[in-house]
Amino acid sequence: TNADLSWWEALRAPPASAFRAARKKWGALRRGEVAPQAIIRCVEASATGSFADGMAVERGEFFPLMAGDQSKAMQYMFFAERACWKVPGLSAQPAALKKV
Repeated sequence: TNADLSWWEALRAPPASAFRAARKKWGALRRGEVAPQAIIRCVEASATGSFADGMAVERGEFFPLMAGDQSKAMQYMFFAERACWKVPGLSAQPAALKKV
């Protein structure tokens, strides 16, 4: 139990209920998104195992997320939002800001 651990070990190893609560919270807030759940798995692996265990889980999560459809969609939106401000043929510049 956590009562048997030193204060440092207790900080290092959150109870499993903390990870269950995080999964539930972020599952509701970011419904359908895979990255938040992957982040929780990475944090859980590093908090409950060794550093090497955490890095192995992160390595296993990162590449599928990076190549996934959600990542591609977010990258598309990022560049589309920036491109919409670049109107072809527009030469006008904004006026200087004199007062806020």
